[in-house]
Amino acid sequence: MQFWAIGIPKWKLTNKATPKRSYVGPATLARILFELASHDELPSILNVAAPDSVHMNELLDNAGLDYATTPATLQTIADVTLDTKQLQQYVTFTKEHSLPSS
Repeated sequence: MQFWAIGIPKWKLTNKATPKRSYVGPATLARILFELASHDELPSILNVAAPDSVHMNELLDNAGLDYATTPATLQTIADVTLDTKQLQQYVTFTKEHSLPSS
C-alpha cells in the first residue's frame, strides 16, 4: 500500500508553514497496541495517534522525500489534531512520541 506519490499537493499556509495533522510513527504505534493489549477493558472507540500533530513537511523531510508546496486554498484546514485524551488514560506519551521519527 502506497501512501505517498509525487504530485500530491503539499499546501503552504500564509504563515509559510505546511498544515499539521495527527500522526503516529510505526514504533510508537506498535508500543500503543502493545500497551492497549494489556488492558482487559477498553472503550469501543479510541482515537489512535500521538498527542501532538506534526507539520506535513516534517514527515516528508524525515522520510527524505522530495516535495514542492503550493499555496493553500480557502478550504485547506491548517490543523487536524485528533483528541487523544482517552487514549492517554491507557498509554503514556513523551514529547518524543510525537516526532516524525517516532
